[in-house]
Amino acid sequence: MLIPENVHPSWDEFLTNDRKEEVNVIFDEIKQDFTPSDPKLVLRFLERDLNKVKVIWLGQDPYPIEGKASGRAFEDATIKDWTDKGVGRSIKNVIRSIYRMENNIEDYKDVKTYKKIQKEIKNGAFNIKPPKEWFDSLENQGVLFLNVYFTCQVGRGKAGTHRDEWKDFSAKLLKYINSNNPNVIWFLWGNPSRKIGDIMQFNNIYESRHPAYQNKASGEDILDFEGFRGTNHMINWLGK
Repeated sequence: MLIPENVHPSWDEFLTNDRKEEVNVIFDEIKQDFTPSDPKLVLRFLERDLNKVKVIWLGQDPYPIEGKASGRAFEDATIKDWTDKGVGRSIKNVIRSIYRMENNIEDYKDVKTYKKIQKEIKNGAFNIKPPKEWFDSLENQGVLFLNVYFTCQVGRGKAGTHRDEWKDFSAKLLKYINSNNPNVIWFLWGNPSRKIGDIMQFNNIYESRHPAYQNKASGEDILDFEGFRGTNHMINWLGK
């Protein structure tokens, strides 16, 4: 069963009997070959109060490598510390973007490399919470880390393998969120997320290239992303 036990009442109108049956059919189709491997994590967002969500990071698929997917977009469950060697390129650049905002760095070229920021994290000069605590804190402050497609097959190169199974459910979900929390702010990184934003006509958006692809010349680089600064009055992006 993919629907968590403690679904928040704010999702009740969305989770009709037909919708629950739709999820059950998807579960039967994907069988046991999926990540996140723990079924309770797949739709964990349903435990959050939609009315208290302030910002949504819209991802695409969970990490296909076994053990990495946590049910939250962009979170790698295997990373315990920002100084770990396995921190992915996307989240490295997200941290660099937050670093730029927190330190009021005006010039793009003055933003430090992630390796240098790691040293500041280690010595306490850049006081950001460790990964798990950071994601927990942001979530509790009102950030929803939402993938569009909630599972995929396990293994390298398997991202996107369950998109057909989830696309109808996801379209209805995004429409429900947009209707029931129209003031939520969407972070749309990369063309697939931006295309969804255009289709759904989200009211409040911040956009950039996907954080995995840093390129100043694009004019839409994650290090120039204004979303963190624009929401800093409502979210402490250091996770404090």
